[in-house]
Amino acid sequence: AVRYALLPARLQFDRAMAGVRAQLERQNGGGSEFYLVGHTFSAADILLVHCVDWADATKANPKGARLRGFVTGLRAASTAWTG
Repeated sequence: AVRYALLPARLQFDRAMAGVRAQLERQNGGGSEFYLVGHTFSAADILLVHCVDWADATKANPKGARLRGFVTGLRAASTAWTG
């Protein structure tokens, strides 16, 4: 039964990541002054990193250099905040 759930879950994840990539494109590629929903760090940024970590762990690697760079930047920022 689990294997029948994997394909629809992967398709939904890919659609969601396409939306995230489009949002980052609209924001001119992210960077330190931009977060997922604007100029303020939010729960959306935390959730995105969590989802990308989950995807990496299951080998569902999300595509997109800009997305990868954005997530890497969020991870670095969170490390700086937590010490």
